[in-house]
Amino acid sequence: MGSLAGALGAPQAPSAGQSLAPAQSGGQLSENFNVATQRGSQTFQNTPFGGLSYDVVSYGPNGVPVYSANTSLSPEQQALLNERTYAQLIGGSQAPNLLAGAGYGQAPPWEAIGSMTSGLTGQQLAMETAFLDPFFKMQREQMDTQLQNQGFTPGTTAYNNAMMPMLTGQNLDVSNFLAQAFPSQENFAQSMYAMPYNLASGLMGISAPTMPGSQFVSGPTLGPVDFSGLYRTAAGAGTEEWKAKQAQFTDMVNALGSIGGDIFGMLPI
Repeated sequence: MGSLAGALGAPQAPSAGQSLAPAQSGGQLSENFNVATQRGSQTFQNTPFGGLSYDVVSYGPNGVPVYSANTSLSPEQQALLNERTYAQLIGGSQAPNLLAGAGYGQAPPWEAIGSMTSGLTGQQLAMETAFLDPFFKMQREQMDTQLQNQGFTPGTTAYNNAMMPMLTGQNLDVSNFLAQAFPSQENFAQSMYAMPYNLASGLMGISAPTMPGSQFVSGPTLGPVDFSGLYRTAAGAGTEEWKAKQAQFTDMVNALGSIGGDIFGMLPI
């Protein structure tokens, strides 16, 4: 029987390389797999705020589709976007005007702030002295009357020395006011100097273009081919094919063996 099987040529079990051959048939299986995966990965998206759709713009090698992703907003969201865009245009156009009107660069900042502080302090001092002068005048008149009743003659050293404490107190009231007014007016001048810049920065911030994001777009999924799985599938198919051929061959040998020795004599040993 062994000689007969050898003479007829028993089917050979598939090797590892033969089993992998179907998985390496020119890469066509990989291409078909990626084409199907990309087509299936472009899923339209719809939300209450808008949606995402895909259009095929061209086809690559082996029919792989090339898509464009198109985002659309709901009518309400589109209206909000239009209003925001209009506000951004207005803000962007007004910011340069604010900066140009501020006079930045015409003088060093400390000079501009110092000049503004002096002007503001002077205005506030003028208002304060206008308020205090009537009271100061009344105090001087009362003190003058008192001193003259006491025998002091206006213009004399004794008279002037007697008037000095009251006049010094009035001057201290003005000096104390300036000591409080100057720092507050300096802070105010600094804020006024920076106000055009801060306003322009805010306007430029709202007018900055909104950059498109990719969080709403799902790109195509091109997964790698599972060659290990394909190998197992191909190897299993090759083994099953070999088993079937082996069974057929065994049946043939058994059938020939039942005919008799004459046939075996005709076969080369």
